[in-house]
Amino acid sequence: MSATPVTISQLTPEQQAVVMGQKAFLANITEQTWMAHRTYGTFQIPGRKDDEKYSLTEISPRTGSIDLGDKRKLDFPISAREIADDLSREINSDAGDASYFGVFVCAGEVPTEAELDRARHRLEEFYKKQVFIADQEWERTHNYMVITDVQRRAARGLGLEKEWSYEPKPLVDCPACGEKVKPGVAVCRACGAILDRAKALQFGLLPAEAGPAVPSLAGPTVPMSGDPTLSGRSVVPEASTTADAGLKPGPTGAKRAK
Repeated sequence: MSATPVTISQLTPEQQAVVMGQKAFLANITEQTWMAHRTYGTFQIPGRKDDEKYSLTEISPRTGSIDLGDKRKLDFPISAREIADDLSREINSDAGDASYFGVFVCAGEVPTEAELDRARHRLEEFYKKQVFIADQEWERTHNYMVITDVQRRAARGLGLEKEWSYEPKPLVDCPACGEKVKPGVAVCRACGAILDRAKALQFGLLPAEAGPAVPSLAGPTVPMSGDPTLSGRSVVPEASTTADAGLKPGPTGAKRAK
């Protein structure tokens, strides 16, 4: 039998202070961020960062309200612990009654190592079950469409590389033309901008960079005269190539030497 809601006005000031002053804390051991929409408010439970064991969300008490009709309503307090329990239950059951996503209510202000170990064990068991189901579906159908996001998340969480866990990477904008390109490409196929010079050189998409300067083998430089714009400058005659080695200049052009 459920208890009858008690209005805040029926509580003594001391009781009101106790109920409205208590807080609860939700721990999340995964990188997944959750949004929970409830009748008493909307909550965001962030995922942990890469260098963290867990994220922590502080929950405060709220006031609920029951519409009694005739412009009358009944207000009642909702403790922080009740809210935290409800949020944890809602998030962990996102994929069914037996699902678990690593969100739990701490006994204190921070989770203990025992609480974290229990959460990790439950999460690992749930992930293993999801991967097992996905393996069976893949063996039967070889269809990416039957693999759920939860099953892909489970494989990623266990560090498994599965053929069915392929996840396409989102496209990014080319900084030159703004067209969508795959992450990590060397050259934009739309405008030809070089996005990764080292990779473009590696695959021959750019001419090799000039090497270190070497002493000229063509003798002293030849001054240029008659062109004031080149005053004080000089050029080095181009060295003959193997293909030109057998050619001599003639009256009407180059002729092959006999």
